[in-house]
Amino acid sequence: MSHIETALTQKQLAVLRNYAPIIVRALVFAGLCLTTLYSYLLFHSLAEVFSIVIACAVFILVWNTRRFIDNNYILFIGIAYLFVAIIDLLHTLAYRGLGVFPGADTNLPTQLWVAARYMQSISLLIAPFTLGRKLSVNAVLAGYAVATSLLLASIFYWNIFPVAFVEGQGLTSFKILSEYIISLILIASGGLLFQHRREFDKTVLQLLAWSIAATVVAELSFTLYVDPYGVANLIGHLLKIVAFYLLYKAVVETGLTKPYDLLFRNLTQKERLLATIFDTDPGALAVVAKPELQFQLVNPAYRALTLDPKIDPVGKRFDEVRYTPEGEQTLPDIARRVLATGDPFDVDRYEERFPDGSTRYFSIHMRRIPWEGEQAVLSTRWETTEQVLAQTKIEENTARIQDLNSRLAANALNLRAIIDEMPEGVIIVDQNARPTMSNKEAHRLFAGHIPLGQDYASTTNLQFHYPDGTPCAPDDLPMVRSARDGEAHTNVELVVRCPEMEERSLLASAAPIRDADGRLTGAVGVFQDITPLKELDRLKDEFLSVAAHEMKTPMASMKGYAQLLLKRAERIPDRGSWVASLRTIDTQVNRLVTLVDQLLDVSRIQMRRLELTPERVDLVALVREAVAEAQVTTGRHDIEVHAAVPELYGRWDHNRLAQVLANLLSNAIKYSPDGGHIDVAVTQQDEEAFVSVRDEGIGIPPEAQPHLFERYFRAGSSARSQPEGMGLGLYVTRGIVNAHRGRIWVESGPGKGTTFYFSLPLAAGDESAV
Repeated sequence: MSHIETALTQKQLAVLRNYAPIIVRALVFAGLCLTTLYSYLLFHSLAEVFSIVIACAVFILVWNTRRFIDNNYILFIGIAYLFVAIIDLLHTLAYRGLGVFPGADTNLPTQLWVAARYMQSISLLIAPFTLGRKLSVNAVLAGYAVATSLLLASIFYWNIFPVAFVEGQGLTSFKILSEYIISLILIASGGLLFQHRREFDKTVLQLLAWSIAATVVAELSFTLYVDPYGVANLIGHLLKIVAFYLLYKAVVETGLTKPYDLLFRNLTQKERLLATIFDTDPGALAVVAKPELQFQLVNPAYRALTLDPKIDPVGKRFDEVRYTPEGEQTLPDIARRVLATGDPFDVDRYEERFPDGSTRYFSIHMRRIPWEGEQAVLSTRWETTEQVLAQTKIEENTARIQDLNSRLAANALNLRAIIDEMPEGVIIVDQNARPTMSNKEAHRLFAGHIPLGQDYASTTNLQFHYPDGTPCAPDDLPMVRSARDGEAHTNVELVVRCPEMEERSLLASAAPIRDADGRLTGAVGVFQDITPLKELDRLKDEFLSVAAHEMKTPMASMKGYAQLLLKRAERIPDRGSWVASLRTIDTQVNRLVTLVDQLLDVSRIQMRRLELTPERVDLVALVREAVAEAQVTTGRHDIEVHAAVPELYGRWDHNRLAQVLANLLSNAIKYSPDGGHIDVAVTQQDEEAFVSVRDEGIGIPPEAQPHLFERYFRAGSSARSQPEGMGLGLYVTRGIVNAHRGRIWVESGPGKGTTFYFSLPLAAGDESAV
């Protein structure tokens, strides 16, 4: 029996714990109703004070989280309810019987009530329209302060607010009509709230909706009373208590117990989306950190590269889950170097052997990243085995074709058979660039538009373009150029179009053909269809664009938290390394923001979506501004501006040109580690503006100069001069200048300094020209 009694007692306690909050609320509500038997004035004061405290609590919560909250609806009504609480407080003090305002009758608190309810209902109606828009907290606060002051002045000072109650007669038509209007506004606000239901947690949405509904019923009950101490007034105030209690549950309680359901709901959803992208990315992603290079995070694509994909690598060392051949520079060695130095690791053709004896190729990128207060390495890899083998095959085929050129006359039939069976398109032209032979793949690639025996330029149905959209004339095709200049031209990317086929991307190579005496007799062109590879490249760029864009919001929150903690840490005695660490976090977040912005610009340039906002710009003034900002960052360099004209106006994108100047000045400072002069010149020639940035630094080797404006290329003449960053600055700079229809080039030599030039057409700012 003792066990049965114990079980019953525990069950009763569990039921009591479940129903205790409801019982307590019911007792409090009943006690509040019983106060009317003693003093209705006491009941009214308690009811109003209850709603005022909740309104202030809502304001305090949203005000202290305003820098991080991502739901403008909650932020807007939080500010609005502060001013509703102020008017409700005056309504409470003006109630008949308190005597706070001598000579005032029942009309004064009734007017204040109407004013507060209009402000409350209109605020709830406006709040849904703030979702998804930028909200200025100071402007909202100032607007409500002005509106509240005008309302109170119309009641207390100007006496122009309509009469709401007449002693001995009851409510006026204005008061009754206002209550109906307020109810309609509240119903409309509830409808708008339902339309934006996806912006709210389900529980929060239900509580807000029920709060609005209780307010509507309360307002309707206030149209029925004649005496401010009557039953209808009592019911209205009880419903107001319910409405504000529901508001408290929706905002204050939820905001304190489950802030991610209310204040940071959008951020939580975006973090989940980022996690989904990480898990579904076809590239192999992993995060390894100290000690012993343990895996912290891996995605399914990386898991497939482990010794046993069924074993979870998280928490295990690198050598426990990956095959590591002996006697080689292994990936763990590279990861340790990246972790120690912070220097990124990038390789597009990494050869790796696997236990089954196979050899596979990867494009691998490693970056040091902050991870849970320490440093970790983010490893990104894509398998490029097929691309490497394809490129090797192209090189082998080109070599084979060149070897067969010397025996072309004797082996014409055999050569024709070989060429016809090649997977690449092949066209042979004579010394006048007239096609003399083509294979089946070439006919397929060009839809049969190969004019044998005719000048290639006479083919009008084929349109060739470079990847950036610039037209490629037939005379500029690699095989035509090889037939003309006798040199090889390899890996030229082209886009071919004609009405009979879909647009194709081709990788073209050409080599000259010479007879036994070395005389140039023509050229052979090889065309590989890389349309599927270009589509993969486009999807990669689109993914980088989406991922970088989605990272901006969490990075903004990270920066906000870092700055908030930094401000708090600076007030702590003996803060020691806390402030320095937080400043490092803030600096690294800034660098990450810059990197994300660069990645977004790269994606826009790659997808030809870089947009300009042309306006009338004084180029001389813009250069002086950029120089002034750059001079602040260095004390070892003297930066001077030489302008041939006092002003030079054109219609360009001010912010984008400022970005170009900042990049060039930053490079000049970076590559002049010993300081010195940096000269910036602005000139005008005919209808073009010219800007040059010259430094006295280490210079750029000749072999690096052709690659300066390529993605991810970083120039450095020695270990001392190896730069930081991903090599995107000059690529983005060239994209911006090209978007203005300008030109950019460089003159440099080791130890002789570097001069970057760019030009802008003075008519480039016209909207039609950009």
